[in-house]
Amino acid sequence: GSTVSNTTWDYTAWSLYEYGYVRDLNLFIERIAISTALNPAEKSRFIAEARFLRAQYYFEMVKRMGGVPLITKSLVFPIGGDITTFQVARSKEHEVYDFIITESEDIKNSLPNDANTKSRATKAAALALQCRAALYAGSIAKYGAKTPLVSLPGDIVGIPANKSQQYYAKALSAANEIIDGKAGAYKLYNSIPNLSENFSAIFYDK
Repeated sequence: GSTVSNTTWDYTAWSLYEYGYVRDLNLFIERIAISTALNPAEKSRFIAEARFLRAQYYFEMVKRMGGVPLITKSLVFPIGGDITTFQVARSKEHEVYDFIITESEDIKNSLPNDANTKSRATKAAALALQCRAALYAGSIAKYGAKTPLVSLPGDIVGIPANKSQQYYAKALSAANEIIDGKAGAYKLYNSIPNLSENFSAIFYDK
């Protein structure tokens, strides 16, 4: 009760902007690619998992702030170097969503096609991320005209309306891969006949 009624949330309480984490993932991807301690299958899965985590993190950032700087390689600043070359401009909002969708598509077949895999990325998890990101982008594009104040010049915040259908189509395609069993044997949760109670049970059933 007290948490829900809290009226003292700080302006940045829900912010998320940690490029140290992005750098760690970029370094991991770059270094594991040239490592010799793992077999090719292990390397492929680890790289796909890191790319999944990076795409998921960009999804969390773009939801909050629109277009953010898209950094996909580690940056090495030489002592005495020109810092302006490392001041990466914000990407357009749709470019960040496009990155998330493309990454998810590229890595899905390098992840386990197994519904029993827990706590690690799977093909279905990558498809779910792709579907969700595409739904967000499609909705921003379709309904953005009704919220003109939630935009910035150059599409840094806001997505052109003519892109909505392509995002919705991508969301449907990704969802259908899961529904059709192409990413493991998943099914809807159905333990209680009353569907509203069944939905609640998802969160408290063991």
